[in-house]
Amino acid sequence: MIPPSGLPPELREFLALPGPQTLVLRGPPGTGKTTLGVALLEEFNGERMLITGRVPRERLLRDAPHLARTNGPSFELVDTTDAAGPEETARVVARVSDLLHPDEGEARGLTGFLWLPEPMQQAWARLRSGTRAVVVVDSWTALIEPYLRSVPANRPGAPSPMEVQRELLHRMRSVEAHLVLVLEDTEPSDVEYLVDGVVTTSRQLFDNRLERWLAIPKLRGIRVANATYPFTLDGGRFHCLPQLPSELPASEIFSDPDPSPSPLLLWPGSIEFEAAFGRLKAGEVTLVEYDSEVPLYIPRVLSIPIAADLLRRGGRLLVAPPPLLPPEEVWELLHPFLPASEFEERVRILSAHVDESTEEKAESGEEYALYTTLLPIPRITDPGRPASGRSPEAIRFLRTPTAEGTPNLALMYIEGMRTIARLQGMPFTPDTFPAVTTQYIYHAPAHLFYFARIGDPLAEAIHGYVSLHLRIRDREGRALLYGVRPRTGTYACEPRPTPIPGTAPYTLRPVV
Repeated sequence: MIPPSGLPPELREFLALPGPQTLVLRGPPGTGKTTLGVALLEEFNGERMLITGRVPRERLLRDAPHLARTNGPSFELVDTTDAAGPEETARVVARVSDLLHPDEGEARGLTGFLWLPEPMQQAWARLRSGTRAVVVVDSWTALIEPYLRSVPANRPGAPSPMEVQRELLHRMRSVEAHLVLVLEDTEPSDVEYLVDGVVTTSRQLFDNRLERWLAIPKLRGIRVANATYPFTLDGGRFHCLPQLPSELPASEIFSDPDPSPSPLLLWPGSIEFEAAFGRLKAGEVTLVEYDSEVPLYIPRVLSIPIAADLLRRGGRLLVAPPPLLPPEEVWELLHPFLPASEFEERVRILSAHVDESTEEKAESGEEYALYTTLLPIPRITDPGRPASGRSPEAIRFLRTPTAEGTPNLALMYIEGMRTIARLQGMPFTPDTFPAVTTQYIYHAPAHLFYFARIGDPLAEAIHGYVSLHLRIRDREGRALLYGVRPRTGTYACEPRPTPIPGTAPYTLRPVV
């Protein structure tokens, strides 16, 4: 799991190694390298220094508000804007050559040091050997390239870029410091052969929406469990998106309290969901499509908070679960929100999973309420109950008003509805399914909430009928959620592994 700091565990392990260690952060401009460098500084336990000629203090505090809230950075910020240029360095080196014999080792060492950019000289002079320290140079490209391309730097005897970089690494290793060099390059550079680790950042478009990715092509001495991580810069902080667990433990699901209940509007159970996508209106349709790789608990944690608030407000709920979900599990999810007697009155389950063995379980006791909520599914093989091809009981149930100002809700998995229709002998088609949808929304004061796999022909047939159209994509084990209608940015849906009473069971983290 990603720790609270948001750094990948491999980089946390790198920072914990004894010095000296060297790391290159490489990527094109605007891909989050500065924010990642600040995150490394904040995570490090020891002396910390940021050498920058691109991000003065005021800009850093503006882009990272959390630093301003804590009375400024907890690390030393060295502004290189007024650093001495190569002309001054060349004059100093010439004077040293006049004072010391050019063949002496002392002269070679001193001139090599003097050819380092002045901020690096200052950083080395401030560090003490044996003290844990990290220096982030943002960016090394901006600092060294103009320096070495100038006329004085090209004079006879001036070092090559590789020689300057070797000198820098030698000096930092002598004080056993961690050194992080930020490079504004898209391709590997020579310095990457000299350092202990390389991290790259990039931006991509997926479904025409921004994604940010971190890759770890090299990290000596550390086992790289994951070579790539999607991340976000939400709130000016670097945060890698954690991989989803294979399953969530069965437990009660809670919801955020509704700050302002509204008539004929359903509260989605999450403040973050409302901020991203709004509330749900009676007489409208929501469609959530998801990748086959997305765990089925993701639709569950999105929908159960909506149902929980509806039931608390006195509304009616119709559920058509996926075919492999037994009605007993639906009961387990819903029964904490209302007494068994009200469960019988205000919940109906339209399940293809019901069979004779299920009906035989309807015995006396508290769970009897479950079996009285199951709507009958006439099979074509049952001659005594001719198939109707539809479920008028479901529509009649939703049509019945309950609490004043509270719309009813239908949570419908299209795969479950398809299975039921096939059992009834009148399977749905893309031509007939829109008519089924209109029956529900025109004949009942309810909101219809569909779930379907991306690419399902029945779901595609109703794209023009939905008011809220969301998609959930699996991106290397992460669930990224975004609005197709209305169009929104991307959010990382992160389920809470441990439920918090009075809180939605997930967070939506903007991917920016």
